[in-house]
Amino acid sequence: PRLEEGERLRLRTYLQNGGLLVASACCSSEGFDAGLCALIRAVLPNDRLEEVPENDPLWRMPNALRDKHPAVTKAYREQHGEAWPPLLGVRREGRWILIYSPVDLCCDLEGHLSDEIPAYRKESAVPILTNLFFSAFAP
Repeated sequence: PRLEEGERLRLRTYLQNGGLLVASACCSSEGFDAGLCALIRAVLPNDRLEEVPENDPLWRMPNALRDKHPAVTKAYREQHGEAWPPLLGVRREGRWILIYSPVDLCCDLEGHLSDEIPAYRKESAVPILTNLFFSAFAP
């Protein structure tokens, strides 16, 4: 993602005033990953991505994700086995303002998933996204 300076400033303002940015590396692209990390450094220079802890409500509410193995592609399983990969984020005052999945969440939802792409299948992507949005709107 390439943003002009004014766009980066508006994104920073949005995030600092209660907004949430959810991102997923399209096709688990390393180029997307590098670009998003660079964007985060530019938009939030005083923050760093951190791993969402296993005990965070993001993993548990409303779906207890860690109670079962993720539904993933063959390529994912070859790279990561049966484990859930980390979700990364930036937290402010106890609230996630940015959540990033370096593993593709969207290709299967769009109907364009190949077993050669390390990605979540929709059976796991939908509950993850449900939890992300639930946490964003929970008091």
